[in-house]
Amino acid sequence: MTEINTNVSLRDGTELNIRQHTAPSADLADTVIPFLAHKGSAWLNDIRSRLNGDYTESTDYFFLGYIGGKPVSHLWLTVSKEIKSIALAGHIYTSGKYRGHGISGKLLNTAHRFFFDTGGKIIVLQTANPAAYEYYRKYGYKTLIGNPLQKQSAVMYTEKEPGLLEILTRQEKNTYWVERRDITTGDLPALLLLYSINGETSVKIKNRPQGVLTGCETEAVFGSLFRKNPETGRAVFINRVETGENLIRSIITVRRRTIPVERVLDFDFFLLSGFEEGFYLLAEELFAEIDKFPELILEYQGCDKYKFGILRKLGFKIIREETDYYLYHGNKIAASVFRKNLP
Repeated sequence: MTEINTNVSLRDGTELNIRQHTAPSADLADTVIPFLAHKGSAWLNDIRSRLNGDYTESTDYFFLGYIGGKPVSHLWLTVSKEIKSIALAGHIYTSGKYRGHGISGKLLNTAHRFFFDTGGKIIVLQTANPAAYEYYRKYGYKTLIGNPLQKQSAVMYTEKEPGLLEILTRQEKNTYWVERRDITTGDLPALLLLYSINGETSVKIKNRPQGVLTGCETEAVFGSLFRKNPETGRAVFINRVETGENLIRSIITVRRRTIPVERVLDFDFFLLSGFEEGFYLLAEELFAEIDKFPELILEYQGCDKYKFGILRKLGFKIIREETDYYLYHGNKIAASVFRKNLP
């Protein structure tokens, strides 16, 4: 469905036609998929699924710029149906010969106006491209983590009003509306923000090598699929989140191993500082569910000392140290291994 169809003039006087399509819009695949062929099969499959309307927990918007009826630029925006205040922008691309005319900027401005005028508050994106990083900064994006100028992937955001992210985080602590549920594909924007909002130090492991967004996509999309089809790959992949009015406050991920020990479940989590009380309730509910399967072991492996204290409160005990568990930018990072036995 096409909701925006407008013409704007570029700096050299060329007319750019901008159209915004809302999924499901399966017929648009014949235009978008070839245009974004450089993205690779995994992302193209994801785009096709979104165009088909397969991800019912999100609303996906596709902005295209045309010159002379030919597509020359693209921007994708996805918004959760649960947390409508946050959007993720991605696949921002202008074909080579049309670059340098401000076309992507026109699409960005159109997407910003559309989202903020319909109640949206924050847009996040990720880039590892130094030129794109500088370009987004010109359009009001601020950096949460990373710096492509230092060969790091960056997560950036822009707000409807200055300081709004800080205000939302502060207000979240006073909201009475809280939900603890399984993750959905629509949670991708809020999940990216969760992993980035506390700063780069907290996510330096998750930020390698393909970036936070790739990891979030795996958790939000593939995690949901494994949850619905536990026989797939003999895996059990549970992602449980606690959400408030505008943010995901915490997430717990549990994955059953198939090699080498099937009774060991990998355990990981992330939470916003100040929301520990809700996180413990989320963990208790998850443990009660897992307890239905006897003689299981939960195992955490990591190097975040803030998490160590939380693990101990959850009943985990350290069993060993790994001196070179992670390799980050050529540096070996030690990790601790914690375990919790379930009855």
